[in-house]
Amino acid sequence: MQTIADQKMELETHHKPEGPPYWHSSEVLRHVSGVTLVALLPVIAAGVLLFGLRTFLYIGVATACAAAAELFICKLLNRRTQIRNGHTVVLATILALAVPPTCGILIVACGAVLLVVAKQVVGGLGHYLWHPVLVARAVLCFMFPVIMVPDHWPVLNQDHLATGDLASAAPRRGNNTWFDLEAQAENEAWTAARPARILADLYNVPPAEARPASESVLRLVRDKLPPALDCLLGTTGGGMGETSVIAILLGGVFLVYRSYVHWTLPVFAILGLVAAAAILPIPGGASGEALAWWPIRLISGNPSLPVGFMLVAYHLIVGEFMFAIFFVASDMTASPLRTRGHAYYGFGIGVLTVALRMAGFATGAAYWAILIINTLIPAIDRLTRRRVYGT
Repeated sequence: MQTIADQKMELETHHKPEGPPYWHSSEVLRHVSGVTLVALLPVIAAGVLLFGLRTFLYIGVATACAAAAELFICKLLNRRTQIRNGHTVVLATILALAVPPTCGILIVACGAVLLVVAKQVVGGLGHYLWHPVLVARAVLCFMFPVIMVPDHWPVLNQDHLATGDLASAAPRRGNNTWFDLEAQAENEAWTAARPARILADLYNVPPAEARPASESVLRLVRDKLPPALDCLLGTTGGGMGETSVIAILLGGVFLVYRSYVHWTLPVFAILGLVAAAAILPIPGGASGEALAWWPIRLISGNPSLPVGFMLVAYHLIVGEFMFAIFFVASDMTASPLRTRGHAYYGFGIGVLTVALRMAGFATGAAYWAILIINTLIPAIDRLTRRRVYGT
């Protein structure tokens, strides 16, 4: 014979109130995480080819340490773990792809623990304001500045793809294309300055060394920066997931197609970066001017070359910008709620990325830009909030 308590429990179990007629979706966070990992596969493949099998090692270490840290912290705080939804795995993978390939597994493990702390200390998934990966990376940069921001970044030789050893890297002279470098058996990899660092040096020329703006940009593109094809393929220095623009676009477009990244975010981020790079000045104007505004209009040589256009294009294809806007800025918690908010968010990231490069923050400029805009997300949500009918 059922008691009154048993009958009440049965009624609550089988006759739960459904509430308002919400539009339910079959997508759950586990599906979102799985699709994001699939989108990261081209980026991971490019990382393995250009930086070796340590890419898998870093991802494995980051994932294991992040999962262990989340289990420990949730048990300590008497909080239910959410490892099965895959969000922590996605964050750990992004972290592993955003660190230098020579930083070592201890740095990766430390970063994985830090991102879980940054995620859980504010309440876990859905509660954080700043992206946990970027918080962890910022702490690592302050703790290990030489390791996280090296002067020279390695990439494997074309004859030792995936299997080479970055420890045997030799200095890369000049800005010759990666395909023309001599394939020496004893040199399994090459090192060179990161293109974003070279690009940022254009804006920090001492007054005594200033030249006409068109000449400065021409020297930069012709003599210092690697060829644009190398930047698109990723055969330049950088984090293991940051260099190959083609691989990033393959995964990013897939996320846009699946509607996990709204098109307004990457489009307006690119528009913001292009606008800032085209308008903001560079040192060395004509007729004794200190600055040259609208560098996109610069031409040089005979016949005239659109060196200003090349400057804007390099801002777009060097550094971590493309990886950041598709796989970092698109985090569902650390991004605005509405479409118009994504437009403001993306445009601000693009403009701030160029501004930070001009200020000397070449390595990780897009990451710092996202952290700054993350702080403004509550204001963006309030600004883009729909007006209630009748108010």
